[in-house]
Amino acid sequence: MPVIYTQYCGPPGEPLASDSPGNQIHAAVAPGEGDVVVRKGDSDGFVRTELQVELQRRQIRTLVVCGLQSEFCVDTSCRTAYGLGYEVVLVEDAHTTGDAGALTAQQIIDHHIGVVDAV
Repeated sequence: MPVIYTQYCGPPGEPLASDSPGNQIHAAVAPGEGDVVVRKGDSDGFVRTELQVELQRRQIRTLVVCGLQSEFCVDTSCRTAYGLGYEVVLVEDAHTTGDAGALTAQQIIDHHIGVVDAV
């Protein structure tokens, strides 16, 4: 099964700049031979990236999604994928976030699982 990573890369000097130590893909989930890394500068993996081209080239119609941050990158990319006609499967225990204001991380995660299940 092909694996396509979308990796947020912020501008130089930011904590998530592409060359910063905090923005490296962890060795435990590092891309293998044949995997693709699509770098993005937005929450949406489809905006100003080659993601759509890679999916079309490989004739992929179903996306199995995992990642972080549930309420930003994961949510936005899932919604765009659905709008583009992809079948989207959000892996329930494979996306995460942190607490945000009045909501706990688990509440945010549960909400996004429900949103994707509803579409």
